[in-house]
Amino acid sequence: MAKLPISVLIDTYNHERFIEKAINSVLEQGFPVTEREIIVVDDGSTDRTPQLVKRFEAHLRYIRKENDGQASAFNVGIPECRGEIIAFLDGDDYWLPGKLSRVVDVLAKNSAVGFVGHAIKESLPDGQERISAPAKDEQLRIQSLESARLFRLSKSFLGTSRMTMRYGLAPDRVWFIPKGVGQEFFHRRAWSDTREPKLLFVGTWIDHKGIYALVEAFEQLLALPPRVQLTIAGCAETEERVRHYFSAAAQGSINVRPFISRGEMPELYAQHDIFVLPSLVEGMPLVLLEAMASGLAVVTTESSGMTDLVEDGHDGLFAIPGDADSLTVAIGTLCGNSQLRYKLGCAAQEKMKRFTWKLSALRHEAVFRRAMGVKPVPRTPESHEANIDGAPYSGKVVLN
Repeated sequence: MAKLPISVLIDTYNHERFIEKAINSVLEQGFPVTEREIIVVDDGSTDRTPQLVKRFEAHLRYIRKENDGQASAFNVGIPECRGEIIAFLDGDDYWLPGKLSRVVDVLAKNSAVGFVGHAIKESLPDGQERISAPAKDEQLRIQSLESARLFRLSKSFLGTSRMTMRYGLAPDRVWFIPKGVGQEFFHRRAWSDTREPKLLFVGTWIDHKGIYALVEAFEQLLALPPRVQLTIAGCAETEERVRHYFSAAAQGSINVRPFISRGEMPELYAQHDIFVLPSLVEGMPLVLLEAMASGLAVVTTESSGMTDLVEDGHDGLFAIPGDADSLTVAIGTLCGNSQLRYKLGCAAQEKMKRFTWKLSALRHEAVFRRAMGVKPVPRTPESHEANIDGAPYSGKVVLN
C-alpha cells in the first residue's frame, strides 16, 4: 500500500453535536487531497454520530468498533494509517485554518523531531474564548533531568487534538504512562448506612462534563427516596450561575464550592458517599483516580479515559454518556444500597494502589533512561528491600 505524506486520525464517541465541524475543519485545511487521508474511528457511538460521519464518506474512511475507550480507538486507527505523519483530532474539537501545513512544515524541516504540539483555543460556556499557549517555541530532546522537566511542563500542548507525530517510530519509542494519585487520598473508609447519601461532582461547569445530564438526573433523584445531597466543587463559576441550572425545589439540596484548594481535596472526598463524573469525553481524569483512591463509589460514563479506569459493576458503575435516565438509574442504585457502595469503593481503592505517583515516577524514569540510551540492567533485590507499596519484594527479577 503506497505511503502518503499525512494521515488525519479522528477518534469519536457520541459527538453528534461536534463531529461535522471537526471533519469540515480538516477538509478546509487546504492540504492537497492526494497527499492526505482522513480516518474516523467511532468507538461505538449510540447517538447520530455514525449517520453524520457517513455524509462525508467520499472524503474519508470510517471504522466503527465496540466501545472500549479512547486508547482502544487509537490502537485500532493507527495501524490503518498510511501516512508518514499522523495528526490526531478528537471528534469534539476542530482545527483552525492552516494548522496542518504548519505542523507538517516543522516535521519536514527537522527529521529528528518525532512529535509536534501547539497552543489551544478553548470555547467557554459564556461564549468567551481562552487561548493557552507556551511562552515560546521549545524543541525538547529528553536527555537530561532539565529537559525532562521542561517536557512535563509542556505536555498539555501535546493533547490528542494538538499532537502530530512522525509515524514509523520504533515501537519502544512510544510509551503510555497513566497518571498517578497521591498517598493522601488512601484513607480507610468505614461502612456507612447513611439515609441521606451525599453526591460529589468535581470539575469545570461546562458542556462536555455532562452537566445537563447531571442536572436532569439530580432533579429526578429528588423525587425518589432516599433524600440526596449534591456538592458541586471546583466548577470555576459563580454559585449563582451554577444554581441557575437547577429548579427552585432543588436549591436546598445542593452545595456549590466554586474554588477548592488541592489541600482540601482529600477531606472533600471523605465527606461524601458517591462520586459522579458524567463527562461526555475525557482523557484520564485525575479527579476520578482521586475519588477511587478515597474509596468512594463512583458513577461515570462509558466513554474515553473512564473505561481505562473503571470496570462496570466491579469498582464503579457506568452510565450512557449524555443520558440522564441512565445516570439516574446508576446513581439511584447506589443511593439505595449502602453495601454495594462500600463494595465498589473498596475495589476502587485497591485498584488505585497500582496508580500511585511513585509508580508513575518510576515509569517516567524508565522512559527517560531509554531516551537517554541507558540500557536496563537486570538485578534481583535483596530480601530486605521493599517495593513501592512498602511490602517485601517477591524475589522476581526487576529492572533498574
